[in-house]
Amino acid sequence: MKISISISVLILCLGAFFGWKEQTVFSSLKEERERLSLEASNLGLPVRNDFESGTEDTLSKRQRADKIAGARKAAFDIIALVRDIERLQDSGDSNDIAIQGRILEGLEMLKSMDSEQLQILINQFRKADGISEEIRMGLIQITVSNLAERNPGDALSLLVEDGNPLMNLPDHEILVLSSLSNLSEADPSSAESWLRENKLDFMDKDKIHSALVEGTARSNLSLAIKQIQEFEIQDRGAVLAQIAGDLSDPSKRKELLLLMKAQPDLFGKEEQGRALNAMGRQIGKSGYEESVRWIKENKLDELEITKLISGGLMSQAKGKEMGRWVEWMGETLPEDTRNRLISERVKDWTSKDHRAAGEWLLALPNGPAKSASVVAFATSVAPYDPKIAAEWVLTLPAGSKRNDALKAVYEKWPADDPERSSFLKNNPVE
Repeated sequence: MKISISISVLILCLGAFFGWKEQTVFSSLKEERERLSLEASNLGLPVRNDFESGTEDTLSKRQRADKIAGARKAAFDIIALVRDIERLQDSGDSNDIAIQGRILEGLEMLKSMDSEQLQILINQFRKADGISEEIRMGLIQITVSNLAERNPGDALSLLVEDGNPLMNLPDHEILVLSSLSNLSEADPSSAESWLRENKLDFMDKDKIHSALVEGTARSNLSLAIKQIQEFEIQDRGAVLAQIAGDLSDPSKRKELLLLMKAQPDLFGKEEQGRALNAMGRQIGKSGYEESVRWIKENKLDELEITKLISGGLMSQAKGKEMGRWVEWMGETLPEDTRNRLISERVKDWTSKDHRAAGEWLLALPNGPAKSASVVAFATSVAPYDPKIAAEWVLTLPAGSKRNDALKAVYEKWPADDPERSSFLKNNPVE
């Protein structure tokens, strides 16, 4: 199997592994020297400590020089390794698993590199000979991505400087937006100042402002809401959905809900609905008890609850917890909405685990959730076991709902099955 280009690109991660080996050795030597110096001092012997013999400024310069040298060495080794990988790719003699293991080993080390070192890597990759342009761009792109997380201001400076070849990166626009968002999270005013000084005319204004707002929201929701209005963002619902989907703190979700409802002219039902839809899955992660508590505390209405459900509120619930959700919908929602949503959830549950759904249904007491659940379960089971499905339908009280459900089951029951004729004769559809 040949090494894929995507794996080859990720070889960047090894940079830290190669570059920081030497620093680890350097640190170990320094620790050993300090230990021996302490022993000598205790014995009354004169000590000459080369690590501390100069001024603090001298030491700082030496450390910086070592850091720069380590980064350059890392770049050299990465480039050499990429060349080897490309040769292996051409010959077909490669081991993907081994390469991936080495990449993962270096990934954690890469996180230790600071802004200056990452910029050294980028410059070295830009000048490197003997590697394909695709690999070069990939290496640079991943390094810039790390720089955008570590120091977004430096990343932005690199990405938008005049005549910069980084403009040709495949995901240049994404990197700019990500860097701007990270800068805004750390310091909204600095991000706005940077944006005033760098017009970014080559990019969509709404996208730029949305990225800035989303970053601000991670640290200051109230300010982010003001920015949405100040920047006159057109698709406010999309921005709110992005912000809401990232909120893992229940109190932050409540804050966003209150901020939206406080300005109904700016954030109408549609925008609020999209935000709630994006919250659904995140809220559901906390489990049934916490999710229901949050919904009650915030006094959500039928439409708002529906948005949460369609956004994945119950997507991670299993077994008894799914049963509790179905019963809750039966007790909470109006009949039409209740029946539709219960039907969707029970059908989905039955398709994934019909035994668990059936056991729950057996124990379910009569109530608002019962009939909708029975119909959903029966129509889901009918293609596989129509007799069982029909028997479930017969547990419903006589009336139009039972007739409609029986009719649906009979339609899926093979006409040449003798049991169908017998069952239909004893339980005709009215």
